[in-house]
Amino acid sequence: MMVFEKLCGAIRKVISCVCVFLLGLQVLIVSGVAVSRYAFGYTPAWGEKSALLCMVWFCLLSATLALFDDTHLRMTLIDNFVSEKAIRVLNVIVMVLIFAFGSFMLLEGIGLVQLSSRNTMAGLGISNAYLYASIPVAGLAFMVVSLEKGKELLCHMKQ
Repeated sequence: MMVFEKLCGAIRKVISCVCVFLLGLQVLIVSGVAVSRYAFGYTPAWGEKSALLCMVWFCLLSATLALFDDTHLRMTLIDNFVSEKAIRVLNVIVMVLIFAFGSFMLLEGIGLVQLSSRNTMAGLGISNAYLYASIPVAGLAFMVVSLEKGKELLCHMKQ
């Protein structure tokens, strides 16, 4: 299973680098569009859509990083009233649900990419499929993270 852990670590590093790049690019694009609009009275047609493209990819991929780091939002009210063993079981159930959601995103996202592949993004002139491809990619990443976290949780339950 060591190979899977190395693969998850590599995936995490790639997603982290992509998120840093996308956030920086989005800041540059939005800043450039704002300066262009107010200083020169010109708004580039590609500005809004390219910032949207960066934002969608960043948001979905950064959610995966939150799962990797266990910094995602979660309700812990039940944790105050149940045993430690029940909390572990609930955590495994949560990972199963995240895996199911990732599977849904992957399968339905592929259909959405195919459906939108003939449409182009105004201002950019590229296929809408590039925007919607973020959904199956993030779904696959959710599945990988949930498998890794689920494995960790099951190992802790056996101890």
